[in-house]
Amino acid sequence: MSTPELEVKRWTAKRKTQLVLEILKGKTTVAEAARRYDLKPSEIQYWVDEGIRGMENCLRARPRDIREQYKAKLKEAYAALGEAQLEIKVLKPARLGRDVVKSVQAELEAEGYKVSLSKLCRWLGISRRALYYQPKERKKPLDEEKVARVKEVIERFRLIDIGG
Repeated sequence: MSTPELEVKRWTAKRKTQLVLEILKGKTTVAEAARRYDLKPSEIQYWVDEGIRGMENCLRARPRDIREQYKAKLKEAYAALGEAQLEIKVLKPARLGRDVVKSVQAELEAEGYKVSLSKLCRWLGISRRALYYQPKERKKPLDEEKVARVKEVIERFRLIDIGG
């Protein structure tokens, strides 16, 4: 097989196959090909790995359908994504109060590790401000008559949106 041109603008499957076969036959190496064609070695190695995987599948007594292969890969990816989302939900609760962070800090200190609150906040992915925020109580009670009128107006607009 002939070597692909030095200035390849588009790497077709045929050109990739030629290059992979040259590498497998020992005529060139991944590093040499990467330098020659100004490609990333990881990209060329991916082509080689995929070529070997495809060859292995073709030489099976009962080759797998390509669609089956992709479905299996997709299923693995969804499983990994689900695990990652679960880890995020478990490791980063929506609200970590100052008392929880302080208890973690105390436990670390008991084990001999002195860690600042700001560093703990970074590790847990929460803002330091969230630890110090204290909601203020309302000084002035709400005017119940005004609240009732606002609710009435909101309800009227909701009925207009539904009807119109």
